[in-house]
Amino acid sequence: MYFEQNDRINKEQLLAQIEDVLYQTRHDEAVARLERSTAAFAFQKVNYQRVVGLVQNESAPDIEHADSKRALDEAQAMVAADRATLAFTQKTLSDCEVTAPIAGVILTRNVEVGDFVAAEGGRGANANAQFAIIADMTMLRVEVDISEMDIIRIRKDMPCTIIPDAYKDRQYRGYVMWLDPRANYSKATVQAKVRIEGPDDHLRVEGSAQVAFLSEPPREEAAHAATAIWIPTSACLVDVSGKTGMVFLAENKRLRRTTIHLGRRHADQLEVTGGLSAGQSIVVDGLDKLTDGQSVNR
Repeated sequence: MYFEQNDRINKEQLLAQIEDVLYQTRHDEAVARLERSTAAFAFQKVNYQRVVGLVQNESAPDIEHADSKRALDEAQAMVAADRATLAFTQKTLSDCEVTAPIAGVILTRNVEVGDFVAAEGGRGANANAQFAIIADMTMLRVEVDISEMDIIRIRKDMPCTIIPDAYKDRQYRGYVMWLDPRANYSKATVQAKVRIEGPDDHLRVEGSAQVAFLSEPPREEAAHAATAIWIPTSACLVDVSGKTGMVFLAENKRLRRTTIHLGRRHADQLEVTGGLSAGQSIVVDGLDKLTDGQSVNR
């Protein structure tokens, strides 16, 4: 085995070596058979030319000419058959090297050294039908359930922006690649698939994200800009209005009590709309035990 889960691999990269003793033996036997039939064919060609000369000199009967021609044709056919057998054994031998069909990331590895594996998806009693799962991380998409009342506003190739829940300060461009012709009766929704353009290492398979459908493509500079700063709820003492809060900035080895303006909330995250800049350090918990100007070791 030459790969592990989460490895990044290239197309045609060697992943594993299957035991090839029997396949190598059959291949060597096919090589020997082809050499033998090739030698026999070479002999029959010389013999045929000899018989042709004898017949032309009336030193041999026509039946001998026909027999030599038959032997030559049989030798030629045997060479063709042995070449086909060699090609088959070469294919089975090369299949003992398992290579990656695409470039991507290994999501799961289902086999270990010594395991029996089932060929072409077969399901043997003690064999794994699935060798591994590889994801092409350049072809990520988001699946969105849209209300039937709103589906009329969505069209194929419609531009979108995607914000992953895990990284709310990152924004990606995308477009509607597919609209399901069916609807989900129980949820009254229609599924749409949105292709993400230029995905990077911050995105995860099976992760969640927010999708905004746009009437026109976003400006280039806006598409790559951070939409907001998000902080944990434990890092802020929110006032009764919910529009402002207090955080402790860590600057010059001391804490500074700072008021910030708040926007949206999502799970345990708060959106900061003012009073805090990207790159500043704040205390993320235990704020009730801190005081303004308190020294801190960083």
